[in-house]
Amino acid sequence: MERLGNNVWLGITNTIYTIHSASEPMKMADMVLRELRWLIPFDRAMFFVVPDSYMEENIIGKPISVNFNEEYISLFMENYGRYDCTMGLKVGGNSIVYRESDVVDPQFWLQSSFYREFCKPNHIAYILQVILCANNSYCGNILLFRNSDTINAVDFNDRDIFIMNLLKEHLGLGIFRMKGLVNTAVEKEEDEKYESETESSVEKLTIRECSERYHLTGREEQILKLILEGLSTVDICDTLYITLNTLKKHIFNMYKKLGVSNRTQLFKMVKEKETYEAVS
Repeated sequence: MERLGNNVWLGITNTIYTIHSASEPMKMADMVLRELRWLIPFDRAMFFVVPDSYMEENIIGKPISVNFNEEYISLFMENYGRYDCTMGLKVGGNSIVYRESDVVDPQFWLQSSFYREFCKPNHIAYILQVILCANNSYCGNILLFRNSDTINAVDFNDRDIFIMNLLKEHLGLGIFRMKGLVNTAVEKEEDEKYESETESSVEKLTIRECSERYHLTGREEQILKLILEGLSTVDICDTLYITLNTLKKHIFNMYKKLGVSNRTQLFKMVKEKETYEAVS
């Protein structure tokens, strides 16, 4: 691998500063893509910051993109479930950098719907993917594309992978931090609204009453009980022998049924203590 010059190291340092000084994930994504073009030449790009709704299967947020029109952005998002052949890497909870050519057989790729419907019409020949994770959770994705008909018509090399490996953990932690800050502000506003709307509510429901009234599944009832006992998400996963992503999906579905959006509202709605019956 060629040595990185002083200008490249300066660019890497500036990008890291951009990541950790930003206060909003999508603005950070836009700035990072601008800076990456000087470090790793590319023709097109997409940067996804995963919304909370990712807990529902195959749902992603609209990306920050470079050189893609709205038609192809919509096409990619609508077919994300079919186009994505690396879902197993995302649920692993680790940030990873890889070339598409390293994980997908070239003949299979040329026959895939992703290539035929999305890459070929855009003359895309090479892809570098970066899966971003923090706290064992998938939180973002960067896709850098090179066309077959431009000066960049060559696959991404070890130098490009090395640079993204230097940045991937910073990117994952940056998104995780910013989403935490944003969620805190949003949750405070939602809590105030929720409290105002429920001031005249009747007494709290028991877990069993919640389960019967809102048709919770047995697993959701178990999770509700453990949340009210004060267990963290990690402890709940260990207790029930499930992954963090599986737990998030159960919590999302449970919150949706109960009409709440966080633990604070949950504690205001449900009794913390009752005589529990065994949940099968």
